[in-house]
Amino acid sequence: GYEVHNTTAADAFIQVFDAAALADVTLGTTVPDYVIPVLANGVKSAYFPVSINFDNGIAVFSATTIGGATAAIVDAWFVVI
Repeated sequence: GYEVHNTTAADAFIQVFDAAALADVTLGTTVPDYVIPVLANGVKSAYFPVSINFDNGIAVFSATTIGGATAAIVDAWFVVI
């Protein structure tokens, strides 16, 4: 599962990739494996009854749109449980 706290006044989209390194991801080109939309000043959490597997590793970025290339300038906490 996860829990994300967005403590800023802008919406954010947390993009999660199955990647061994951050350099393996090109924002706006590489399709995220999972996207978590988090409203401004919001909290979002979920727990999965069946786990999501990442074979290579987990790379996480925040962006201003779903699948976008512009980094969201937010203070977002991302916790994998």
